[in-house]
Amino acid sequence: MRSKIYISMFSCFMLKLGNVGKKLKIVKEAKKLNIKKSTYLANKYDISVDTIESLVNRFEAFGIEGLINKEKKPYYSAKLKLKIVLYKLETNHSYDEVTKKFNIIYSSTIAGWVKKYREYGFLGLNNNIGRPKKIMKNPNKKPAKIKKSQVKINNEQQIKELKEQVEYYKLEAEFWKKFHTLLTKEKSTRKKQK
Repeated sequence: MRSKIYISMFSCFMLKLGNVGKKLKIVKEAKKLNIKKSTYLANKYDISVDTIESLVNRFEAFGIEGLINKEKKPYYSAKLKLKIVLYKLETNHSYDEVTKKFNIIYSSTIAGWVKKYREYGFLGLNNNIGRPKKIMKNPNKKPAKIKKSQVKINNEQQIKELKEQVEYYKLEAEFWKKFHTLLTKEKSTRKKQK
């Protein structure tokens, strides 16, 4: 009975690690072959070539920590997300380069932020953590009275959010100015070449 418990505990532990040993073996083989993209390794381990490249990049940037699947996702503020997204859009670097620069493990995280930014703007980058509030079930129940201190806190929070929005719009305006100057430079170089 005890041995079954220990075996199940060990298998749970291995699942949490996300098979780091196998990932490390793949990375070492890729480094030994001196290639990041290998169809040979992809076929051997039955994974995609992009996965191998991602594993090698994560290992190079973060070491073994980059190969471990985290239980809890890291928190990134909307301000940091905006900074990273604007950097990505301005410089047009690859997602892997941006993840290395800002120490973010998965490039898909940044790709998701860019997509949300393009669809919803800055508001798409805000974290909506947790479950939405439930609607009051009893219609006869009166809402609690709001104290002055709560109103003050709400006002301060609104001021803080408005300041963040102003900062965002300043950054966005700066981005579009730089984008416009790049376009005009590109047009002028094209005219000179003709």
